[in-house]
Amino acid sequence: MHRLHWTECDFVVVDVEGNGCSPQDIVEVAAVHIDKGREQATRVWMARPCRPITTQATRVHGITNEHVARERPFADFAEEIRADLGSAIIVGHHVGIDLSLLAREIPNWQPGTSIDTLRLAKHLFPTFGGHSLEALTRRLGLKDTSVCHRAREDAQATARLFIEFASRLAGQMHLDLLTLARLGASRDDPLLRDQQGTLF
Repeated sequence: MHRLHWTECDFVVVDVEGNGCSPQDIVEVAAVHIDKGREQATRVWMARPCRPITTQATRVHGITNEHVARERPFADFAEEIRADLGSAIIVGHHVGIDLSLLAREIPNWQPGTSIDTLRLAKHLFPTFGGHSLEALTRRLGLKDTSVCHRAREDAQATARLFIEFASRLAGQMHLDLLTLARLGASRDDPLLRDQQGTLF
């Protein structure tokens, strides 16, 4: 699988919004599927957290306690999200944060390979003044940033960034999954650990 061209792999781009507490409770999850290098359907789940959403969190994503008052708790659809993610490669912007929230809330779920568009952005554009999702999408002309930090909009913007980055990289090299992981995955990613093990 690791030698498959990136367009032959299944990706799911995720974005998770929390309630601002420590540790955070999930209030919104969006998942954008990418198939054959193209953005596909987006699914969104909104949850009523165990603890109220803080004012600071509402300032970031705009979700209020009134918005979620009639929603189900996250546990009610945790298995649905697990099924939607399946065995796909997870993509996100600063994806470690999203993965840690999902792993804590979905029982016995651990992601496989994940790709961080932040790492790809720093590789492709090291001289950019900022690598935030908003800064990158504005600079590359990929998204209207008038709506920001809701899970759907951020996941879709990240999906478009990922496709743009992968397409640029594929123009420079043969971009298989292993190469993509070396550029965009964390050092302790399972795929990279497995490859390291084959060297000894």
